[in-house]
Amino acid sequence: MQSLVQRVRYDRHKLSAIMKHPLLASSYGILASSMQRLDDFRDTFTNTIQRKIQTHYFKLESLQRQLHALKPTVRIMQFRKHLNDLQRQFDQQWARSFHRRQERLQNIIANLHSLDPKNLLQKGYAIPFNEKTNSVIVSSSSIEKGDEIRMLLSDGEIFSTVNEIVKK
Repeated sequence: MQSLVQRVRYDRHKLSAIMKHPLLASSYGILASSMQRLDDFRDTFTNTIQRKIQTHYFKLESLQRQLHALKPTVRIMQFRKHLNDLQRQFDQQWARSFHRRQERLQNIIANLHSLDPKNLLQKGYAIPFNEKTNSVIVSSSSIEKGDEIRMLLSDGEIFSTVNEIVKK
């Protein structure tokens, strides 16, 4: 019996020494590497799932935008906006073109006005007419001494007879 008691004490002492060993003192010593691998796996799994969720979320948002853009009311609004833009551009182009043509017409009118023989009369010139042929006299060789001529002035006419012709 005494050897049994000694054997129990010996085993208790041995068990106590084993329990004080750093690896056996806590369960962490034994399970540390497994727990670390499990934590790493959990982090990797969480990151992978979050990336997949984010990717699917972006795809879903894109598809929702496409679906929204394909709605007939949205398409009509887009076409209406485009049509309004084209109308505004057309109006601006037309106004610019009208203004340019109006300026060009004013220039042509001014040029024609300056070329009008009646405007030359305002500046002191006269237009001579041969009374026989009722045509403008452009050369002294087209009339003779004694011909009747008419001078058109800005404020009336003068009738006269040619007394002398001097040629240059």
